[in-house]
Amino acid sequence: MQHISQIIIQNLSYKTPDDKSIFEDLTLTFGIGKTAIVGKNGSGKTTLVKLIAGELSPNSGSIKLNGTAAICPQNLNAFAHSTIADVFDATAKLYALDKIKAGDALENDFTILNDDWNIQERIQKQLKAFDLEKLDLRRRLDSLSGGEITKLWLAKTFATNADFLILDEPTNNLDITARKLLYGKITNCKKNLVIISHDRKLLELMQQIIEITVAGIKIYGGNYSDYLQQKNTQQTATERQLADAKKLLQKTKLSIQAAREKRAERESQGMRLRKSGSQAPIILDGMQQRATKNQGALATREEHMLDKAQKSLNEAKVNIEISEEFKFSLPETKVPNGKIVVCLEQVDFSYPNSNKQIVNNFNLTITGPERIAITGANGSGKTTLVKLITGGLTQANGKITRGIENIRYLDQHASLLDQTLSVLDNFRAFNPQIKETEACFCLARFLFRNRDALKIVMNLSNGEKTRAMLACILMAKQPPQLLILDEPTNHMDIASITAIESALNCYEGAMIVISHDEIFIENIAITKTIPF
Repeated sequence: MQHISQIIIQNLSYKTPDDKSIFEDLTLTFGIGKTAIVGKNGSGKTTLVKLIAGELSPNSGSIKLNGTAAICPQNLNAFAHSTIADVFDATAKLYALDKIKAGDALENDFTILNDDWNIQERIQKQLKAFDLEKLDLRRRLDSLSGGEITKLWLAKTFATNADFLILDEPTNNLDITARKLLYGKITNCKKNLVIISHDRKLLELMQQIIEITVAGIKIYGGNYSDYLQQKNTQQTATERQLADAKKLLQKTKLSIQAAREKRAERESQGMRLRKSGSQAPIILDGMQQRATKNQGALATREEHMLDKAQKSLNEAKVNIEISEEFKFSLPETKVPNGKIVVCLEQVDFSYPNSNKQIVNNFNLTITGPERIAITGANGSGKTTLVKLITGGLTQANGKITRGIENIRYLDQHASLLDQTLSVLDNFRAFNPQIKETEACFCLARFLFRNRDALKIVMNLSNGEKTRAMLACILMAKQPPQLLILDEPTNHMDIASITAIESALNCYEGAMIVISHDEIFIENIAITKTIPF
């Protein structure tokens, strides 16, 4: 009988140590092919991977793995003090091999090596698949860049013989070159893949997408484009259901109100007849007894009708997805078409005590509301370049002219915000002249409504932090006419990315964006791309 590789999850429930329910009675099967898991940050995607890996135990239910799985985790900080050899579980063998080559071997060294004479060449070949072949196997991970560490674990994962490869946010920290390398590996991979990702280009390579939502698990056949099409169809149907449910509730209320008014009219008519004496009291008493007897049953029936209509409305509301589109203008950010925003002429820069020139004879002119994307490999100096543009660093040679005064640089760590304050308090710190009511109105336009405006920044997701930074600076009385964003979509879920895209498309000033997300660059109408 042919072996069928599957990950079977049955009736699984899991709560965090603080009793927050993540999954309840989850039943799901991962089979042959390439499956992506998507959902908002905090929805439980990484928790699901840890449950499959056995790092966490479910409160109830079961996970059965028919076959083997290799996992490339998202958080690699725990391995900072490990060496590359440790990652490949090869440290002991390499040490034994060194002793054998040096002629200092003991019998146990041959036992440890176990005739694996080509272990070093084999690992180097695996590293070469991700352009890491020049790395020393004894090098510690804390000396590598984030991109190199991610590629290292991807190299190990793809080299295994496991039936399932499970990748958790594999494109985080990868530059465009590394991403394209990974896309090729995924395209040609014959193993079963389960990938958590918000990378829309990667999601186009999938054969099935599983979405984790507050309403439960939803399964979509096909790639990201198919997923969007199916979601749009579902959203249209759900919006129609919501409209129908609202109409039904309103109709039910009107029907009940009309029935009550009719009963009240009959009661008033009975009172008038009793007062006029035109009807025998015994007949009127009988009519009143029947009305009283029916009143309880009618009230119960009306309550049931209202409950049913309200339940339909509540179910429709749960399934509806709130649009996070921004629809407003920011005329204060507008830059005239002919205005020189910034001009760099033959700029050079290198850090003190370093022979490496980071910026060399660089020229750039941004005129009017141009949108520039700066792309390049990790470590190429893109962040250094924008710090020169903002005045955070001073060039060694050349000339930098700034034609506007107000420039804002939004880094990956939301450094502009006070992490200990609420979104509202941060907004008022940036804009002290604005009253609280107006501040709340401004934040609501960036989807921080009611209690959301009172959230402490350190407790926000990356997408919320970026949105909060944009709200604080773009809704100011004097917003920036040059906005610089450094990897704004890193570690963001798709809903947050599309919300940021929507907000940036309301901005009318000049923009510089450092990003490896090609779809994001396309969606915010970049006018020029500069490789660096």
